[in-house]
Amino acid sequence: MGIVETVSTVQMATLNPVVTQAIALVTHANAFLHGRVAEPTELLGEHSAFRTTFELTFDRLGPGERPYPLADGTAPWLRRIQKEEVPRMHLVLVPLPLERATRVAGLPEPRWGLVTEGDVGTELWAPNWTIRIGINAKEVAAPWKVSWQAEKSTRGVLKGNLEVAEAEEKLGSALKTMASFVRAMGSDREKLTFEELLLWMSDPKLDPQFRAHPDLLENRHYSRPAWRLGVLSSVAAGLFTAAGWKDRRIENEQVQEAFDFARAEVWETAIVGLQSAVNSAAT
Repeated sequence: MGIVETVSTVQMATLNPVVTQAIALVTHANAFLHGRVAEPTELLGEHSAFRTTFELTFDRLGPGERPYPLADGTAPWLRRIQKEEVPRMHLVLVPLPLERATRVAGLPEPRWGLVTEGDVGTELWAPNWTIRIGINAKEVAAPWKVSWQAEKSTRGVLKGNLEVAEAEEKLGSALKTMASFVRAMGSDREKLTFEELLLWMSDPKLDPQFRAHPDLLENRHYSRPAWRLGVLSSVAAGLFTAAGWKDRRIENEQVQEAFDFARAEVWETAIVGLQSAVNSAAT
């Protein structure tokens, strides 16, 4: 009889595709805008964050909030914003509510997305996802038409960043609290997940893995501490889908309340960790 390998929940963790696209766009935008790569990268058809996307456009909102096109694909878009004297791009995730953990929707409320400042002023690029007309989304590998739409904004939208070390400390604290619940009432798979996560957190020499998107945070574009924080935060945020935390119900009301608080802390520190890690490369 062969040995059956136990698959931990951490290996199944995956982020909302709207969030993964935002991270990939900011990562590659800053690499190009800072001159770390000579030519902008075309992510559609190449990057894992875009594998369910068949069409990708970048638009601005005009009168009546009607979008008008700027570019098809990431490479022409990045050339366009470079010409508009945009020196860097920031990721804003901190307003992203817990309910977005497992849902793909249109323009987000409260506002979150990609922030640029250039000749046209400060803009927030927010995602709009729509299903390709006339197809069954369950039968097509890439059913989504994605438009990142820019609207005028203010610098006040740039908030929530922490220093990388502080963000990792807060994430680690939240995960340790959550681990106490998992050890008491979680499945064997969940227990294995948290032992793996806490081991990654405790040993800086270990390389955490976000198996769903191994190309999401390319370490050549980040310092090692920022890369580690980004991967750990991606896994922690992605566990809401894989582990079913969002819908977990406990008979004891006091325990449920404590569990909900711990769960929310993991989500919030993971989102702050992701934003802080990605934006560390914008400076």
